[in-house]
Amino acid sequence: MQLSLPPARYSKSDDIIQFYEALNDRLAALPASRAVGAVSLLPLSGLLSTMDVTFPDRPMPPPDEVPQAHFRIVSAGYFEAAGIRVVAGRVFSASDSVTSRPVAVVSRTFADRHWPGASAVGRSLRLPIGPSPPLLEVVGVVSDVKQFTLDRDPTADLCVPPASDAAVAGGLLVARMYWVVRTRDDPRQLEAAVRNAVHSVDPDVATSSMRTLEALLQASA
Repeated sequence: MQLSLPPARYSKSDDIIQFYEALNDRLAALPASRAVGAVSLLPLSGLLSTMDVTFPDRPMPPPDEVPQAHFRIVSAGYFEAAGIRVVAGRVFSASDSVTSRPVAVVSRTFADRHWPGASAVGRSLRLPIGPSPPLLEVVGVVSDVKQFTLDRDPTADLCVPPASDAAVAGGLLVARMYWVVRTRDDPRQLEAAVRNAVHSVDPDVATSSMRTLEALLQASA
């Protein structure tokens, strides 16, 4: 499902993160829930969100040759909920907060493109956000995701956790995030419970575009 938060109510990062943590707890507590997570763009959505990326151990390339990443905001449980496999290192956890060191998880295509034949885990990169962009440490590599159609090449994805400067600065946490719930039963039977969980956290936040990943797959064919 897609969620958009009322911008006047969620103008501070602390309020945004508090909402996400509360909703995650409510959704994870549903009896049929196996895994829960949020992402700024769903796979196979056909939508783009790219960002320049630089590497501190390499010379700055010319402006027209700066590499780009497909930028994603991803919560701790999203990879498990969406069935995206961990290739190396780890994914995000609750300890990845605004007070911890900035971290990133990248896709296999991103890792192979920028560190061919070597491990991406432990490497550093920067995103052009704010006057003093912090170094992001790559803590994990995950399997590739098709962002467009199944016959298109996978994208080079770079993911950051919601509680990070890079996530808050972009405004996507308020404007558009998608929640994925992996269930033990028919997911269509969980719709009412999911909507109730959202309304129990904030009755002014409406759910939209609720569908199964199977339906998303069929629509992309």
